Amino acid sequence: MPVKQGKRTRASRAHLEAKWSYCLARGSCFIAGTLTPLTLNAAINEAVEVFIARQGHEDLPLFLELLAERLQKREKPEAANAVLHLRGCGTLPPVPELDGRKTDTGRRS
Repeated sequence: MPVKQGKRTRASRAHLEAKWSYCLARGSCFIAGTLTPLTLNAAINEAVEVFIARQGHEDLPLFLELLAERLQKREKPEAANAVLHLRGCGTLPPVPELDGRKTDTGRRS
């Protein structure tokens, strides 16, 4: 019996991954293209908002797990870890202080 349950879970996961293919592809593309921790967090937030608008909150943890897997495949471990942090903690990782580095406006902070 446990084997059947495992197969059913894998089948359900595969079905949902196919169903969510647009949100997963779009989200992983935007997130993988970010250059700073600030834009990374913004892209993750946007991917989550799009998913929730289309699918609701119920399956968000599985969506985040699948999204992290896609980011790992794109060789973006920092982004995948941020998504998994959101899944596990309910928040994104903190953005490091800019400490004298240029901000997006080009001015020093």
